[in-house]
Amino acid sequence: MKSRVFTIIPFFLVFNVSCKQKTEKKDAPTTIDTVDTVDTVQDENTDNKEQKPLLETYEDSVRMTVFDAQIACDPKNDLYTFKNEEWLYCNMNGSVEYAFIETRNDNKLIKEEFIIEDDELIYAYEKEQTEYENDTIYWSCEYILKNSKVVKFSSMGLGETENPKWKPESIILQWKGHSKNYNKVKNKR
Repeated sequence: MKSRVFTIIPFFLVFNVSCKQKTEKKDAPTTIDTVDTVDTVQDENTDNKEQKPLLETYEDSVRMTVFDAQIACDPKNDLYTFKNEEWLYCNMNGSVEYAFIETRNDNKLIKEEFIIEDDELIYAYEKEQTEYENDTIYWSCEYILKNSKVVKFSSMGLGETENPKWKPESIILQWKGHSKNYNKVKNKR
């Protein structure tokens, strides 16, 4: 039997679409944003003249805030326990707050993550893990919010989002449901 050798060629090489090519017509709609059209900034901390692209979207800036908040919280100093909830809470630089809440009820573990910037909810993530006799079902949903509205969400697994009456903005009410414990941890600092 002969052996075959397969070469995997990345999709973008097969179709070799050049995003840098400009059209002559000014009124032609553009459908692809390219890095060369994004504003750039020079790294202030080095003498390196290399230009770096700025964050391209609101979603990118929210994700960077989430990343920074996750790193800033210290479980040794910022952990609070209530009846059936554990909170990891920290306030970064006075304008960004991070709250990670873990709740266990019978056979369900719920993890929630909230980022508040300038007193406005900008990010939420919730994950449910439900255990049955011989099975575990996972569901999660991530939300990007702006001006008290969900601008993007992404769901995985089986859970709330399969209900036809579910609305993404329900995450705002869910956060408001935590206001009693939120005020307690905020004032303990």
